[in-house]
Amino acid sequence: MRVEAKVATVIPPHDIAVNVGSSSGVKMGDKVVVYFPVTINDPESQEQLGVVEYTRGHYRVSLVGKGFAVASITDRAPSGNVFSAIQYAAAGIGAPEFKRVVERVGGSPTADSVAASSVVVGVGDLAYVTRDEEEEEEEEEDDEAGTGAAAEADRAETQADTAPTS
Repeated sequence: MRVEAKVATVIPPHDIAVNVGSSSGVKMGDKVVVYFPVTINDPESQEQLGVVEYTRGHYRVSLVGKGFAVASITDRAPSGNVFSAIQYAAAGIGAPEFKRVVERVGGSPTADSVAASSVVVGVGDLAYVTRDEEEEEEEEEDDEAGTGAAAEADRAETQADTAPTS
C-alpha cells in the first residue's frame, strides 16, 4: 500500500500532520515518509531520465482522523557514538533522542541554521503513507477471522449506536 499525501501542518518538536486519513485507508502504526523529488534530465536532449526521491524524514502514524493523520518522527539524532541500544542501557545513559522537526517557511534554511539533530519539513511537502506487507497480510487474516482491529472497531461502533441514553 502506498497513499500519496502532503504535509498539512508541522507540529514541533516531533510531529507532522498529513492530508490523508482513515478515508484513504491510513491506520495507526502506518509509516509516513516525507520526501522531495529530483528530476534527472539528459544534459544534451533534456529528455527526462527519471525521478529520484530524497527522504526528508521517517514518521509513524500516532493519530488517525477521517481526512488527516498525525505522525511522530522516528529518525534518531546523531549521537557521535557508535553505541547500540544495549550498550546505552549498560552504560546507564539514554539512547539518542529523536530528531526535532523544524518548519520550513519560504525558502530552505541554510545548513548553518539547522542542526544535524533536526529535520526540515514544510507545509505542502510531498509525503506518502505505507504499511509493511506482513502487517497488511496479518490484518487481512484477522479481519477474515473477525478478530482484527476493523472487527473490534465495528463492534465498538455497534455498541455505541445501541447503548441506552439517559
